[in-house]
Amino acid sequence: RKDGTLLTRDPPTLIKPAPEGALSRMIGISLEEATPGDYELVLRVRDEFSGQRLELREPFHVSPPLSPGPAGG
Repeated sequence: RKDGTLLTRDPPTLIKPAPEGALSRMIGISLEEATPGDYELVLRVRDEFSGQRLELREPFHVSPPLSPGPAGG
């Protein structure tokens, strides 16, 4: 959350390059336990070879679930 409360965290793991040298990582984040409100995704990356570090932040909002409409409507 924007107030600093941690919703989830994944441990750092090595990313193996594809045969052509490209690096790619797909991460899924469950929002089932997230209460409605403002959040911020923080991604920290460290290149083990060069020692370079990068931190990216992306704000997002979780809305309350939609109420189902009247039956048969």
